[in-house]
Amino acid sequence: MKLKICLFFALLSLNFYKSQSLNYKLIEKINNTEYIYYDTVLIDGYGFKKLEKEKIIDDGVAYSFKYFSSSTISNRLQISILKDKTLTKPMIIINFGGNISIENFKTELLVNGYEFNGEKKLSNISFFVYEANNKIIAISKNANEYGVRQIMYIPKQ
Repeated sequence: MKLKICLFFALLSLNFYKSQSLNYKLIEKINNTEYIYYDTVLIDGYGFKKLEKEKIIDDGVAYSFKYFSSSTISNRLQISILKDKTLTKPMIIINFGGNISIENFKTELLVNGYEFNGEKKLSNISFFVYEANNKIIAISKNANEYGVRQIMYIPKQ
C-alpha cells in the first residue's frame, strides 16, 4: 500500500514538473533590458540556452536573438527577440509547446492593464489579441502541426 501511495505522488509530481507555465514578467524583463544583457537575463537568470545571435542587416543595427528552454518540443519555450535602432522596444516572439500553460499568462495580461480585443486572423492563423499602452500581445488560438503555439509582443511605434 505504501508503495502505491509513493508511486502515486511520484507520478503526480512528475506531471507538475513536465507542465510549465509562462508568465508575463518574463516578457516585461526582456522588454526592459538592453540588448547587450539578454544573455545575462535569459541564460543566467532563467536558465535558457542560447540558440543563435544573428545579424539581420549588414550594417549591424538589427539583431535576432534566439533562446530555448528544453530540447523536448512539448516542454519548450523558444524566445526570439528582434531589435534594431528604429525600435524603442524589441519585438518578442515566443513559441511554446503543448505542456506550457498560458492561462495564468492571460490573467496577468488583464491585471497589468491589457484589454482583450478579440480574435484576429493573420495569414490564416487565428490570434487572441490583447492591447495596452502602445503594446500588442497576440496569442495563437491553435497549435500548428508540430503542437507549437506562438505569442507575439509587438510594440507600437
